[in-house]
Amino acid sequence: MSVQDFLKKINRKNQKFQCFVCDDDGEALNLTVAISNQLNPPAAESDLLKIKSLIPNGNEEIVDFYKIHNGISLFCNKETKGIELFSIDDLERQNEGWKDWTFGMVEDEDELYDFEKYGVAFGEISQSGNYFILYEGKVFYFDHDGGGEDIIGESFNDFLLKIVENPPGFLRDMGCYTRYEDDAPNPEWRQWIPKVFVFDEE
Repeated sequence: MSVQDFLKKINRKNQKFQCFVCDDDGEALNLTVAISNQLNPPAAESDLLKIKSLIPNGNEEIVDFYKIHNGISLFCNKETKGIELFSIDDLERQNEGWKDWTFGMVEDEDELYDFEKYGVAFGEISQSGNYFILYEGKVFYFDHDGGGEDIIGESFNDFLLKIVENPPGFLRDMGCYTRYEDDAPNPEWRQWIPKVFVFDEE
């Protein structure tokens, strides 16, 4: 799949998630939320040089993406965002925080996987502290609760394809961190988990 295929899918009309409340074992779809995507403008040439320097190997697909959008936020509703791919200006700060966390978890860096030591975080499940890491052209998933060497994309474009194949399924596979709100007043406020993705067919 190309970047253009991905962008076509995320720009489908009237996108919505049908959701169930988080403590409902029956997963009844009792809330529908409209979702939108926030797309930044293309990266400047100077920013593209930064990402090429930060990711010197296996960077062709992610550079092509940033030529079109310098960061995106997906599946947004009110204050909730599902997935964030960082702007190039934000990459350094995000990676400093991620590396501090990663190396602070172990006594010896040899305990870390290579993607944790040498990879570059370029996005996250919003507000989860769980990052998408590009290393040697593949996308890994860093789970702060303790995960393995989980490859979630054999390439950057393969990773993009998995997001749009089944958006709520992807979010759930990543740990079900994305929760939406209803309009009920406190203390009735509940968290809702997306299960079904719908949109207007062309």
